[in-house]
Amino acid sequence: MRKRVFAVVVGSGFSGSLVSWILQRHGKDAVVIDRGKHPRFAIGESSTPTADFLLAHLADRWDLPELAPLACWGTWKEAYPEIRCGKKRGFSYFQHETNKIFSDDSEHHHSLLVAASSEDRWSDTQWMRSDVDHFLYQSAANAGVKTFENSEIIAAEWQPSQLRWRIDIRNSQGEIVPFESDFLIDASGGGKAIAPFVGQKDLSSSMRTKTGSLYAHFQGVPDFMPLHYSPECRANDPFQGDDAAQHHVFETGWMWMIRFDDGTTSVGLVQPEHEWGSLQTSSGNLQAHWDAIIGRYPSMQESLSGAKCIAPSGGIRFHRCLSRKLDRGAGQGWFSLPTALGFVDPLHSSGIAHALSGVVRICDILLSENGNCSARQLKYSRQLIDEVDWIDTLVAGCYRGLPSFERFTGYAAFYFLAAIGFEKQMASDPSHWPLGFLQCDDQGLRETAEEYYLNKQRTDVESNWLELLRRSISPWNKVGLLEPSLRNRLSHTTAPKYASIASRGR
Repeated sequence: MRKRVFAVVVGSGFSGSLVSWILQRHGKDAVVIDRGKHPRFAIGESSTPTADFLLAHLADRWDLPELAPLACWGTWKEAYPEIRCGKKRGFSYFQHETNKIFSDDSEHHHSLLVAASSEDRWSDTQWMRSDVDHFLYQSAANAGVKTFENSEIIAAEWQPSQLRWRIDIRNSQGEIVPFESDFLIDASGGGKAIAPFVGQKDLSSSMRTKTGSLYAHFQGVPDFMPLHYSPECRANDPFQGDDAAQHHVFETGWMWMIRFDDGTTSVGLVQPEHEWGSLQTSSGNLQAHWDAIIGRYPSMQESLSGAKCIAPSGGIRFHRCLSRKLDRGAGQGWFSLPTALGFVDPLHSSGIAHALSGVVRICDILLSENGNCSARQLKYSRQLIDEVDWIDTLVAGCYRGLPSFERFTGYAAFYFLAAIGFEKQMASDPSHWPLGFLQCDDQGLRETAEEYYLNKQRTDVESNWLELLRRSISPWNKVGLLEPSLRNRLSHTTAPKYASIASRGR
């Protein structure tokens, strides 16, 4: 006998757990299955104001007061001190050159700080994904979602005459559990969980960004700013540069450092795939390869010399191919969350926000009593593909600027313009996105970004290129990006509009 449910969600990370929790809270029985088990290692991630707006909107829209405090660092710490996180005041970038100790000048030609919040309380957060995922998974289970860990779908067949799925799940005991479901939702981190059943095709080879990463969690990583900046040099900084999604930029790639309040630091090296040579995931020399790269940059070597790798249990992990994309994000009776359809690269910290934007849209479609569901699914699918392509260009343009730090950070201005524009719209009306996620439908902005990606505005003189870029982005640039007088230091001055939702909490 098949149990009838509204939705089967594949993947119990934060987005899959959120979708199932919302559906269950509003009377739609949901099942979540996952091949793993919580709590489990997941690399630390950096949130953004865009993600905070979306999280607060979900809490407000779907009556989840328990979720609201996670929209700000201060309210998170008050409501859930047991869920590990870190304070993120913005983005910071530092230029490193081979065999040279890092140094900067009074004009900050070798660094960039872009603030995302006006004060600590309303800061974004660094997500310890293992804790956040476990919390949201447990919240969904407590709401009545049927959960299966160490389990997998072994068969799924769409029944056109009945407009539902026949799904067989193999549970952790090896038993087959049959379901009938109106919808099948892919929330898996690596995508392709439902591809064999819905006919999705892999389009990863068409992406502009093709990067891989070595990564792990460490204890004992000191703050970078006190080591390399005098108090006088930091006096006018809009925030402490270690309270950030920190980017250490090299000639061929970059390293992230994301700090958590318990002393853990998420660290990862990211480079184009071809830079990794013959290194393999199963290779026994990952640590040696890590040490060799770090050893080229004295200041990075100093920062990590006393650090201890604490997770994952097997030591540093390697993922050769981070960038991926499928051809469709929805169809009759099924959806993919954005990060199941595609992922570009961690450079602009867009993953959490993009995933949450999918939760917003899928729940609006499935819980709405208006409109044609099939038409809205088709629109959603087209949007997701276009958004992955847009993020792909925003990221690929930065890599294309290397080894020049100025061109790397200069092209990043397109991301900041897109994020600031979208956040402004979210502050006005979080349910209405006339120019799409991250201003994906702003054709003028996209055409300008495309021109610079293709080097149509290229000049061999760095200062001329930056000035030309500054003039080109002026129609969208209301915050002074690339303005020489600001000396690569940009600050926000107002509290976010989502603060009131986060503050009222649970």
